[in-house]
Amino acid sequence: MVSLREIIKEMLAQKTRLFLTVLAIAWSTASIAIMLSVGEGMRQHFGETMSSVGKMLLVVSPGTTSLNFDGKSKGVAVTLSREDVASIAQLPEVTSVVTEYNFTAELLSGSQSVPTYPAAVASDFSLARNIEVFDNGRFLNEFDLKDRRHVIVLGNRVAKSLLTSPSTSSRKHRKRPSLFNDAPLESRGAKQLIGTSVKLNNHVFTVVGVAKDKMQMSSYGATDNYTVWIPSTTYELLSGDRYFSNVIVTPENPEDNDALQSLIKRVVGRNHGFDPEDPAALQFWDSYEQQASTNQFFLGMQFFLGLIGFITLIVAGVGIANVMTVSVRNATREIGIRMAIGARAYHIMMHYVIEALIATFIGGALGLFVTTFVVTGINQLRVAGPFATMLDNFKPVLSPSVLFVVITLLGLTGLLAAWFPAKRASKIDPIKALQYE
Repeated sequence: MVSLREIIKEMLAQKTRLFLTVLAIAWSTASIAIMLSVGEGMRQHFGETMSSVGKMLLVVSPGTTSLNFDGKSKGVAVTLSREDVASIAQLPEVTSVVTEYNFTAELLSGSQSVPTYPAAVASDFSLARNIEVFDNGRFLNEFDLKDRRHVIVLGNRVAKSLLTSPSTSSRKHRKRPSLFNDAPLESRGAKQLIGTSVKLNNHVFTVVGVAKDKMQMSSYGATDNYTVWIPSTTYELLSGDRYFSNVIVTPENPEDNDALQSLIKRVVGRNHGFDPEDPAALQFWDSYEQQASTNQFFLGMQFFLGLIGFITLIVAGVGIANVMTVSVRNATREIGIRMAIGARAYHIMMHYVIEALIATFIGGALGLFVTTFVVTGINQLRVAGPFATMLDNFKPVLSPSVLFVVITLLGLTGLLAAWFPAKRASKIDPIKALQYE
C-alpha cells in the first residue's frame, strides 16, 4: 500500500517545497561535513607532528637531588653513565635504549657561522627518533662509530642556511634569504652539500647526509631541523665526556610509563645513591602522554566543530518537520480516501517517513558532493609566506569516520523530522478526513 511512484509524484507536484527542503539539508550537511573534515585534518596533522619526535618514547634526563638520603645532602647533580644505561636496558619493561650527548659548538662553513644544536649519537638514533635523510646521503653508521670518523649529518634548516651562505653557493645559484621564503631544503639542494666540509668547534667534519624536513610541535630539546649529528664515539674522543645528556627509552607498554619511571629511578638511584622517590633526581619526557593529550584536545575540538554543524542540521530538521506538517494538513482529504479504501495507519506513516527520507537523502548527497569539492579545492591550494610549510601540510580530511558520523546524523535527523508529522497523519479519522475542506 506504500507506492514509491506515488510518493515521488507527490513530491514533484510540490517543486518549490522540495527544492527548499533539499537546499536546507544540503547546506546543513555541507556545514557539518566541512567542519568535521577541518577538525579531522587538524587532529591528524598535529598528531603526526607530535609523533615525529618518535613514537612511544620515554626520555630520561639527569637532574639534581632535592632530598637528603643515606647520609648524602640534597643538591647533588645526577649523571647518566654507561652503567646506568646498562641497568635500564636490562629492565624487562624496556624494548630498546638509545643514548644522546647534547653540547654547545660553533658550526662554520668557511667564515660563515650557522646557528645549530649539535648532538652526538649512535647509528640507531635515527630509527628511534624518526629521522629520515635524503636518498643521496645517509645517517651515521656503525663504521663511523667504530673508526671515530669526523662525519656529520645536517638538520634540514641548518643545511639550508649552509647552502645560502657565501662559502657554499656560487653567486649564480645563491638564494637571497627572505622572511617569506620558509620552504624546506629539497633533495637537489641536499645533494650539493654531500661531501662538503664544515667545522664544528674548529674540527673539520664531512657532510654525509641531510635530514628531510620535519614538522615538530613537541620535543624534549631542540627540533631536528636545527640540529646536527656526529658519532658519539668521535665526540667522546674529542671532549672526554662520558656522561649522557639523554637516555631515550622505548617501553614495552607505553601505558605503564608511570610504573617504568619508578623502576628507572630505582635502578639509577641504586647506582648513584639517591632516594628513588626524589622527584627532581631524574627528569622524564613522555612522548606517549604528549601525543595522547594532543589527540584528546583535537578530538574535543572536532566534537565542538561538529556540534556547531549539527545545530545547523537540527535547524534544517525543524524545517523538514514544518514542511511535512503542512504537507499532511494539505493532504488530509487524500489520506482519508486512502484509509477508506483499506490503507492501514502504518502505511500512511511510512508514506511520509519515506518522503522525508528521500528528500534528506537527496539533500545529503548534494551536501557531501559540495563538501568533497570544497575539501579537494582546499587541498590543491599552495600557500606562500612564512607559514607556508605548516599550512601546506595541514589539510581538511573527509575520512570514513567523518562520513559515517555525517550520514548517521543525517539519517537520524530525517527520521525524527518526519516521525511526528507522519504519526499525526496515521491517526487521522478517515470519516472526518473525507469531510475536510
